[in-house]
Amino acid sequence: MRFVESFNNTLRNYALDDFKILITAVSKEANMLSYLDNNKNKKQSPNENFARELMELFTLGRDVLYSEQDIKEAARAFTGWRYNAEGEFINVKRQHDDGEKLFLNQRGNFDGDDIIRILLEQKECAYYLCTRIYKHFVNDEVDEGNVQSMVKEFYPHYNIEALMRFVFNANWFYSNNNINAKIKSPIELLVGLNRLIPYRVDKPKQLIMVQRMLGQVLHEPPNVAGWPGGKEWIDSNTLMTRLRLPSLLLNGGMIESDLPMEANEKERKRKKALLKVSVDWDYLSAALSLLDNFMLNEIVIGEQPKASVKAIVEEDDIQKYLLKLISIPEYQMC
Repeated sequence: MRFVESFNNTLRNYALDDFKILITAVSKEANMLSYLDNNKNKKQSPNENFARELMELFTLGRDVLYSEQDIKEAARAFTGWRYNAEGEFINVKRQHDDGEKLFLNQRGNFDGDDIIRILLEQKECAYYLCTRIYKHFVNDEVDEGNVQSMVKEFYPHYNIEALMRFVFNANWFYSNNNINAKIKSPIELLVGLNRLIPYRVDKPKQLIMVQRMLGQVLHEPPNVAGWPGGKEWIDSNTLMTRLRLPSLLLNGGMIESDLPMEANEKERKRKKALLKVSVDWDYLSAALSLLDNFMLNEIVIGEQPKASVKAIVEEDDIQKYLLKLISIPEYQMC
Protein backbone atom coordinates (compact mmCIF):
# COMPACT_ATOMS: atom_id res chain seq x y z
CA MET A 1 0.00 0.00 0.00
CA ARG A 2 3.08 2.31 0.10
CA PHE A 3 2.66 3.71 -3.39
CA VAL A 4 -1.10 3.52 -3.80
CA GLU A 5 -1.50 7.32 -4.03
CA SER A 6 0.91 7.51 -6.95
CA PHE A 7 -0.86 4.61 -8.66
CA ASN A 8 -4.26 6.26 -8.17
CA ASN A 9 -2.95 9.56 -9.55
CA THR A 10 -1.63 7.77 -12.62
CA LEU A 11 -5.03 6.25 -13.30
CA ARG A 12 -6.68 9.66 -12.92
CA ASN A 13 -4.12 11.46 -15.09
CA TYR A 14 -4.29 9.05 -18.04
CA ALA A 15 -7.79 7.54 -17.79
CA LEU A 16 -8.97 9.38 -20.92
CA ASP A 17 -5.65 9.40 -22.77
CA ASP A 18 -4.24 7.08 -25.39
CA PHE A 19 -4.49 3.55 -23.95
CA LYS A 20 -0.85 2.92 -24.84
CA ILE A 21 0.15 5.82 -22.60
CA LEU A 22 -2.12 4.57 -19.81
CA ILE A 23 -1.00 0.93 -19.87
CA THR A 24 2.68 1.92 -20.12
CA ALA A 25 2.38 4.31 -17.17
CA VAL A 26 0.51 1.71 -15.09
CA SER A 27 3.10 -0.95 -15.98
CA LYS A 28 5.86 1.28 -14.62
CA GLU A 29 4.09 2.10 -11.35
CA ALA A 30 5.78 0.78 -8.21
CA ASN A 31 2.44 -0.48 -6.93
CA MET A 32 1.93 -2.65 -10.01
CA LEU A 33 5.54 -3.82 -10.27
CA SER A 34 5.44 -4.89 -6.63
CA TYR A 35 1.97 -6.47 -6.70
CA LEU A 36 2.79 -8.64 -9.72
CA ASP A 37 6.36 -9.42 -8.67
CA ASN A 38 8.13 -7.73 -11.58
CA ASN A 39 10.59 -6.25 -9.10
CA LYS A 40 11.81 -9.87 -8.82
CA ASN A 41 12.02 -10.33 -12.59
CA LYS A 42 15.66 -10.65 -13.67
CA LYS A 43 17.42 -12.25 -16.60
CA GLN A 44 18.85 -15.15 -14.57
CA SER A 45 15.37 -16.12 -13.32
CA PRO A 46 12.48 -14.45 -15.17
CA ASN A 47 9.22 -14.02 -13.24
CA GLU A 48 6.15 -14.47 -15.45
CA ASN A 49 3.45 -12.97 -13.21
CA PHE A 50 3.33 -9.50 -14.71
CA ALA A 51 3.66 -10.65 -18.32
CA ARG A 52 0.83 -13.16 -17.83
CA GLU A 53 -1.56 -10.65 -16.26
CA LEU A 54 -0.69 -7.99 -18.83
CA MET A 55 -2.07 -10.27 -21.53
CA GLU A 56 -4.83 -12.07 -19.62
CA LEU A 57 -6.34 -9.11 -17.77
CA PHE A 58 -5.17 -5.89 -19.36
CA THR A 59 -4.94 -6.40 -23.13
CA LEU A 60 -6.14 -9.66 -24.73
CA GLY A 61 -8.15 -11.79 -22.34
CA ARG A 62 -7.46 -15.33 -21.22
CA ASP A 63 -5.80 -17.58 -23.83
CA VAL A 64 -6.41 -15.19 -26.73
CA LEU A 65 -3.60 -15.29 -29.35
CA TYR A 66 -0.79 -15.94 -26.88
CA SER A 67 0.81 -19.19 -25.71
CA GLU A 68 2.77 -20.14 -22.62
CA GLN A 69 5.91 -19.56 -24.68
CA ASP A 70 4.75 -16.03 -25.47
CA ILE A 71 4.39 -15.41 -21.73
CA LYS A 72 7.95 -16.63 -21.15
CA GLU A 73 9.30 -14.42 -23.94
CA ALA A 74 7.37 -11.39 -22.67
CA ALA A 75 8.68 -11.98 -19.15
CA ARG A 76 12.22 -11.85 -20.52
CA ALA A 77 11.43 -8.51 -22.17
CA PHE A 78 10.27 -7.03 -18.85
CA THR A 79 13.36 -8.13 -16.89
CA GLY A 80 15.03 -5.20 -15.16
CA TRP A 81 11.86 -3.12 -14.73
CA ARG A 82 12.09 -2.00 -11.10
CA TYR A 83 11.44 0.97 -8.83
CA ASN A 84 13.62 2.83 -6.33
CA ALA A 85 12.98 3.68 -2.68
CA GLU A 86 10.86 6.68 -3.71
CA GLY A 87 8.71 4.53 -5.97
CA GLU A 88 10.17 5.95 -9.19
CA PHE A 89 10.53 3.63 -12.17
CA ILE A 90 14.05 2.48 -13.03
CA ASN A 91 15.32 0.12 -15.71
CA VAL A 92 18.19 -1.94 -14.29
CA LYS A 93 20.23 -2.68 -17.41
CA ARG A 94 22.35 -5.41 -15.84
CA GLN A 95 19.19 -7.35 -14.97
CA HIS A 96 17.63 -6.97 -18.44
CA ASP A 97 17.73 -9.86 -20.89
CA ASP A 98 18.66 -8.10 -24.13
CA GLY A 99 18.70 -11.28 -26.20
CA GLU A 100 16.40 -12.02 -29.12
CA LYS A 101 12.79 -12.93 -28.33
CA LEU A 102 9.97 -14.42 -30.41
CA PHE A 103 6.67 -12.90 -29.30
CA LEU A 104 3.34 -13.25 -31.14
CA ASN A 105 5.25 -14.30 -34.27
CA GLN A 106 7.46 -11.21 -34.19
CA ARG A 107 11.19 -11.53 -33.58
CA GLY A 108 13.57 -8.98 -32.09
CA ASN A 109 15.57 -7.80 -29.09
CA PHE A 110 12.38 -6.64 -27.41
CA ASP A 111 12.01 -4.77 -24.14
CA GLY A 112 8.80 -4.11 -22.19
CA ASP A 113 7.76 -1.14 -24.31
CA ASP A 114 8.04 -3.30 -27.43
CA ILE A 115 5.79 -5.98 -25.90
CA ILE A 116 3.11 -3.37 -25.15
CA ARG A 117 3.40 -2.01 -28.69
CA ILE A 118 3.00 -5.47 -30.23
CA LEU A 119 0.00 -6.27 -28.02
CA LEU A 120 -1.78 -3.08 -29.07
CA GLU A 121 -1.16 -3.87 -32.74
CA GLN A 122 -3.54 -6.81 -32.33
CA LYS A 123 -7.15 -5.94 -33.10
CA GLU A 124 -8.14 -8.55 -30.51
CA CYS A 125 -6.77 -6.14 -27.89
CA ALA A 126 -9.20 -3.41 -28.97
CA TYR A 127 -12.05 -5.94 -29.01
CA TYR A 128 -11.23 -7.15 -25.49
CA LEU A 129 -11.04 -3.61 -24.09
CA CYS A 130 -14.26 -2.53 -25.80
CA THR A 131 -16.05 -5.59 -24.43
CA ARG A 132 -14.85 -4.78 -20.91
CA ILE A 133 -15.95 -1.15 -21.26
CA TYR A 134 -19.34 -2.21 -22.64
CA LYS A 135 -19.92 -4.56 -19.70
CA HIS A 136 -18.90 -1.90 -17.20
CA PHE A 137 -20.77 1.09 -18.57
CA VAL A 138 -23.62 -0.33 -20.63
CA ASN A 139 -24.81 -3.87 -19.92
CA ASP A 140 -23.43 -7.17 -18.67
CA GLU A 141 -25.15 -8.79 -21.66
CA VAL A 142 -22.96 -7.88 -24.62
CA ASP A 143 -24.45 -6.77 -27.93
CA GLU A 144 -21.87 -7.90 -30.49
CA GLY A 145 -22.88 -5.28 -33.06
CA ASN A 146 -22.48 -2.45 -30.57
CA VAL A 147 -19.07 -3.73 -29.47
CA GLN A 148 -17.89 -3.99 -33.06
CA SER A 149 -18.91 -0.37 -33.64
CA MET A 150 -16.82 0.55 -30.60
CA VAL A 151 -13.82 -1.37 -31.95
CA LYS A 152 -14.09 0.53 -35.24
CA GLU A 153 -13.91 3.79 -33.28
CA PHE A 154 -11.10 2.64 -30.96
CA TYR A 155 -8.65 0.80 -33.22
CA PRO A 156 -5.82 1.45 -34.03
CA HIS A 157 -5.34 4.77 -32.19
CA TYR A 158 -6.75 3.65 -28.80
CA ASN A 159 -8.04 7.11 -27.84
CA ILE A 160 -10.05 6.41 -24.68
CA GLU A 161 -11.76 9.81 -24.52
CA ALA A 162 -12.99 9.49 -28.11
CA LEU A 163 -14.29 5.99 -27.38
CA MET A 164 -16.19 7.12 -24.29
CA ARG A 165 -17.75 10.03 -26.19
CA PHE A 166 -18.83 7.57 -28.87
CA VAL A 167 -20.42 5.26 -26.30
CA PHE A 168 -22.22 7.97 -24.33
CA ASN A 169 -23.58 9.58 -27.49
CA ALA A 170 -24.72 6.32 -29.10
CA ASN A 171 -28.48 5.82 -29.42
CA TRP A 172 -28.16 2.27 -28.11
CA PHE A 173 -26.63 3.54 -24.85
CA TYR A 174 -30.05 5.02 -24.01
CA SER A 175 -32.18 2.13 -25.26
CA ASN A 176 -34.68 0.54 -22.87
CA ASN A 177 -32.54 -2.61 -22.77
CA ASN A 178 -29.64 -0.67 -21.31
CA ILE A 179 -31.47 1.60 -18.85
CA ASN A 180 -31.19 0.27 -15.29
CA ALA A 181 -29.51 -2.87 -16.61
CA LYS A 182 -26.60 -2.76 -14.16
CA ILE A 183 -26.28 -2.99 -10.39
CA LYS A 184 -24.40 -0.07 -8.88
CA SER A 185 -21.16 -0.93 -7.16
CA PRO A 186 -20.95 0.12 -3.49
CA ILE A 187 -18.69 3.05 -4.39
CA GLU A 188 -21.04 4.16 -7.17
CA LEU A 189 -23.88 3.99 -4.67
CA LEU A 190 -22.04 6.08 -2.07
CA VAL A 191 -20.81 8.65 -4.59
CA GLY A 192 -24.23 8.88 -6.24
CA LEU A 193 -25.88 9.60 -2.91
CA ASN A 194 -23.25 12.23 -2.15
CA ARG A 195 -23.86 14.01 -5.44
CA LEU A 196 -27.59 13.91 -4.87
CA ILE A 197 -27.48 14.96 -1.23
CA PRO A 198 -24.04 16.32 -0.24
CA TYR A 199 -22.85 14.72 3.00
CA ARG A 200 -19.59 14.33 4.89
CA VAL A 201 -18.78 11.44 7.20
CA ASP A 202 -17.25 13.17 10.23
CA LYS A 203 -14.96 10.24 11.07
CA PRO A 204 -13.21 8.95 7.90
CA LYS A 205 -12.68 5.51 9.43
CA GLN A 206 -16.45 5.09 9.64
CA LEU A 207 -16.68 5.55 5.86
CA ILE A 208 -14.28 2.61 5.49
CA MET A 209 -16.56 0.59 7.78
CA VAL A 210 -19.53 1.42 5.56
CA GLN A 211 -17.58 0.39 2.46
CA ARG A 212 -16.67 -2.89 4.14
CA MET A 213 -20.30 -3.55 5.06
CA LEU A 214 -21.25 -3.02 1.41
CA GLY A 215 -18.47 -5.27 0.12
CA GLN A 216 -16.07 -2.86 -1.59
CA VAL A 217 -13.24 -1.02 0.14
CA LEU A 218 -11.36 1.32 -2.18
CA HIS A 219 -7.83 0.16 -3.02
CA GLU A 220 -8.45 -3.25 -1.42
CA PRO A 221 -9.54 -5.47 -4.34
CA PRO A 222 -9.84 -9.19 -3.59
CA ASN A 223 -7.26 -10.04 -6.28
CA VAL A 224 -5.53 -8.64 -9.36
CA ALA A 225 -8.73 -9.05 -11.41
CA GLY A 226 -10.61 -6.75 -9.04
CA TRP A 227 -14.20 -7.14 -7.88
CA PRO A 228 -16.41 -9.44 -10.00
CA GLY A 229 -19.27 -6.93 -9.93
CA GLY A 230 -22.76 -7.46 -11.31
CA LYS A 231 -24.99 -9.73 -9.25
CA GLU A 232 -22.02 -10.51 -6.99
CA TRP A 233 -22.59 -7.17 -5.27
CA ILE A 234 -25.85 -8.45 -3.84
CA ASP A 235 -26.36 -11.03 -1.12
CA SER A 236 -28.72 -11.27 1.85
CA ASN A 237 -26.47 -9.06 4.01
CA THR A 238 -25.43 -6.39 1.52
CA LEU A 239 -28.95 -5.98 0.10
CA MET A 240 -30.37 -4.96 3.47
CA THR A 241 -27.43 -2.62 4.08
CA ARG A 242 -27.92 -1.04 0.66
CA LEU A 243 -31.62 -0.41 1.27
CA ARG A 244 -30.87 1.07 4.71
CA LEU A 245 -27.95 3.14 3.43
CA PRO A 246 -29.82 6.43 2.81
CA SER A 247 -31.28 6.30 6.32
CA LEU A 248 -27.90 5.41 7.83
CA LEU A 249 -26.13 8.26 6.08
CA LEU A 250 -28.77 10.96 6.29
CA ASN A 251 -30.42 10.23 9.63
CA GLY A 252 -27.59 8.56 11.52
CA GLY A 253 -27.60 4.92 12.52
CA MET A 254 -25.57 2.15 14.09
CA ILE A 255 -22.93 0.50 11.93
CA GLU A 256 -20.98 -2.63 12.70
CA SER A 257 -17.68 -3.76 11.22
CA ASP A 258 -17.55 -7.24 9.75
CA LEU A 259 -16.71 -9.84 12.37
CA PRO A 260 -16.44 -13.62 12.18
CA MET A 261 -19.50 -15.63 13.21
CA GLU A 262 -17.73 -16.86 16.33
CA ALA A 263 -17.23 -13.32 17.67
CA ASN A 264 -18.91 -12.91 21.04
CA GLU A 265 -21.49 -10.27 21.97
CA LYS A 266 -18.92 -8.15 23.81
CA GLU A 267 -16.72 -7.96 20.73
CA ARG A 268 -19.70 -7.03 18.57
CA LYS A 269 -20.78 -4.22 20.90
CA ARG A 270 -17.24 -2.84 20.88
CA LYS A 271 -17.23 -2.77 17.08
CA LYS A 272 -20.57 -0.98 16.80
CA ALA A 273 -20.61 2.77 16.35
CA LEU A 274 -23.09 5.56 15.70
CA LEU A 275 -22.46 6.89 12.21
CA LYS A 276 -21.89 10.64 12.41
CA VAL A 277 -22.63 12.49 9.18
CA SER A 278 -22.98 16.16 8.29
CA VAL A 279 -25.62 16.71 5.59
CA ASP A 280 -26.02 19.84 3.47
CA TRP A 281 -29.80 20.08 3.74
CA ASP A 282 -29.80 23.68 2.47
CA TYR A 283 -28.28 22.58 -0.83
CA LEU A 284 -30.88 19.84 -1.10
CA SER A 285 -33.77 22.20 -0.39
CA ALA A 286 -32.55 24.68 -3.00
CA ALA A 287 -32.12 21.96 -5.62
CA LEU A 288 -35.49 20.37 -4.92
CA SER A 289 -37.29 23.70 -5.24
CA LEU A 290 -36.61 23.52 -8.98
CA LEU A 291 -38.05 20.02 -9.43
CA ASP A 292 -41.30 18.10 -9.21
CA ASN A 293 -41.77 14.39 -8.54
CA PHE A 294 -41.87 13.51 -12.25
CA MET A 295 -38.52 15.19 -12.93
CA LEU A 296 -37.03 13.67 -9.78
CA ASN A 297 -37.95 10.17 -10.95
CA GLU A 298 -36.04 10.67 -14.20
CA ILE A 299 -32.99 12.04 -12.40
CA VAL A 300 -32.83 9.53 -9.55
CA ILE A 301 -33.96 6.20 -11.04
CA GLY A 302 -33.93 6.98 -14.75
CA GLU A 303 -37.60 6.18 -15.31
CA GLN A 304 -41.08 6.61 -13.86
CA PRO A 305 -41.79 4.08 -11.08
CA LYS A 306 -44.43 1.41 -11.48
CA ALA A 307 -47.83 2.12 -9.95
CA SER A 308 -47.18 -0.31 -7.07
CA VAL A 309 -43.93 1.45 -6.20
CA LYS A 310 -45.40 4.91 -6.67
CA ALA A 311 -48.11 4.13 -4.14
CA ILE A 312 -45.44 3.35 -1.54
CA VAL A 313 -43.19 6.37 -2.08
CA GLU A 314 -45.78 9.05 -2.94
CA GLU A 315 -45.43 12.14 -0.74
CA ASP A 316 -46.57 15.74 -1.03
CA ASP A 317 -43.31 16.85 0.58
CA ILE A 318 -40.70 16.45 -2.18
CA GLN A 319 -37.83 16.00 0.31
CA LYS A 320 -39.60 13.06 1.96
CA TYR A 321 -40.42 11.75 -1.51
CA LEU A 322 -36.73 11.80 -2.46
CA LEU A 323 -35.68 9.97 0.71
CA LYS A 324 -38.21 7.23 -0.02
CA LEU A 325 -37.18 7.10 -3.68
CA ILE A 326 -33.51 6.43 -2.89
CA SER A 327 -34.49 3.63 -0.51
CA ILE A 328 -36.32 1.46 -3.06
CA PRO A 329 -34.64 -1.44 -4.93
CA GLU A 330 -34.84 0.43 -8.25
CA TYR A 331 -32.28 2.94 -6.97
CA GLN A 332 -29.72 0.12 -6.78
CA MET A 333 -29.69 -0.01 -10.59
CA CYS A 334 -28.11 2.23 -13.19
